[in-house]
Order: sequence, then C-alpha cells, then structure tokens
Amino acid sequence: MLTIAICTYSRVKLLKKCLDALLPQVNRDDVEVVVIDNNSKDTTKGLVESLQKEYSFLKYIFEEKQGLSVARNTAWQQSSATWIAYLDDDGIPHDNYLKRLIYVIENYDFDCFGGMYYGYYEDEKPRWISNDFGTKKLIRDDIGVIEKNTLSGGIFNVKRDLLELLDGFKLDYGMTGTVMRYGEESELQYRIREKGFVIGFDPELKMDHIVHSSKLALGWHLKRIYTEYRDSAVLKTNDKNIFDLIKVFVISIFKELPRCFKKWFFKKDYYFQNFIIDFLRPSIISLGTLNNSILRK
Repeated sequence: MLTIAICTYSRVKLLKKCLDALLPQVNRDDVEVVVIDNNSKDTTKGLVESLQKEYSFLKYIFEEKQGLSVARNTAWQQSSATWIAYLDDDGIPHDNYLKRLIYVIENYDFDCFGGMYYGYYEDEKPRWISNDFGTKKLIRDDIGVIEKNTLSGGIFNVKRDLLELLDGFKLDYGMTGTVMRYGEESELQYRIREKGFVIGFDPELKMDHIVHSSKLALGWHLKRIYTEYRDSAVLKTNDKNIFDLIKVFVISIFKELPRCFKKWFFKKDYYFQNFIIDFLRPSIISLGTLNNSILRK
C-alpha cells in the first residue's frame, strides 16, 4: 500500500535521526521504508544494515547515478506500492506522521498531498535571519485541496501510478550531490495540475527540518534566489538578454538603494545582510531568469 522513500547522500547522522523517529511508528504489514542511497561516501549502508536487524520492513537500494530526481525515480520504479511517501533524510517526522499519512490516504481523494515542516537549528541563528526562516508557510488551516500553491518535496506523497503516467521527476531539476538545484517537485506538480489531478494539503502532517549551517551565510541566501529563478519551470519570459540584466541593475541603484537605506536607518531588526539581499534581489532574479531562458531553449 505505502512505500516511505528516503533519498540520501552522505548524511548518515541526519539520516539516523530521521529513521529513529520514523521506524518505531511502522506497525503495519502494508508499509515499507526504503532508503535510496545516492552514492554516499560515508557509513549510510552500514547504518541501514544495522537497523534492518530490528526492522524487517526497512529496505536499502543503492543508486550510483548522482541526482535527487534520479534517486526519487528509483524509489517509485523499485516499488509496487499504491502510494510513495517521500521524506527528506534531514527531516524528523512527528510522532503521528504515519498515522496521519494513512488517515489522509484512506479518507481523502487526493492524487498527491503534502504537509508542514518546521525549521530547527543546531547552530545559533544569526539575528538578521527571520524567526520563521526554514519553516514552511502555511498554505491553509485545514486539510483540503490546493489550487495554486505547491507542496514541499521533503514531505510529499503521490500515487505511484501517477508517477509512472508522468514519467516521474525530470532529471534536469533537483540537487546533484552537493550542487544546489531546485524545482523538481514543483515542476512535477505543475504537470499534475495540467492533467487535472488533485493536489491536497494537510497541516497536521508534520516534520521538523534542520536549517543547515550553510544556510546561515549571506552568500547562500543570494545563491538561493538565483537558483530558484534559474531552475523555475514556469517562467513565462523566455527572451531575456544581458541588456535586460543591466537595465534592472541600473534601476535598482536609483529605486532599491534609497529604499534599502531607509529601512536600514529606520527599521528595527534590519541588518546589513538584509540590506544586501534586498538591494541585489532584482538583479539576481534577472540573472536567474536570463539563465533559465538559455537553459530551457
């Protein structure tokens, strides 16, 4: 009935936290947990093998070809379950995660659905980063259909037959090893909607999700903005050129710069890093859009 798929790459300590929270919840014969090891260089395989002694429903698949989309496709291709539940290896599912999964599957007519994640920190959060950073914005207060928003791929559940129909996740999206790439789960959801299938959201399906130390650096936030637009599957403007980028930057100097200075001087809890992000955002978006138009042609 259900395969819970955890795709992982060389994050054995985080994977252990995920499995320690998940495995004790599984008490049904129709549920399996599968770890897809995407060519890890650490002791991921040994961890899974040690846990298999206690949990017979835990399976291990090695996928040598690097890429999150590749690993996610391997998960459904190797499964015979009705549903595939994708869970991030750096997520910690709440105690009722599996019960809630089963409840939604049995009581709602969704073709795919997802839930909430809440950020937590192992390192001290810098003051310039907002308190809600790393936590998913609530799409709706109750369980139901969503028509415009997209679900997070880290707590994402979809019918296997639908994945097969749509040929799964596209391989030119998604993380590859430690290379930042985004958009594979959103792109899939756009195709799901185009075909008339139903996407649902359950605010009671929850996990905690680590905010990695790398995300506490200014450079990561700038790169994240660029990557989001570079990898977007739904940008309508495909004729951007270098002159558009220059135009945006010049406009930012006269429009965004004074606005950012005003915030810096008069707004409480507005720091230099926020200033840099706000000032450079339009130019970074333009650069990402330009590269998107080149890549998608």
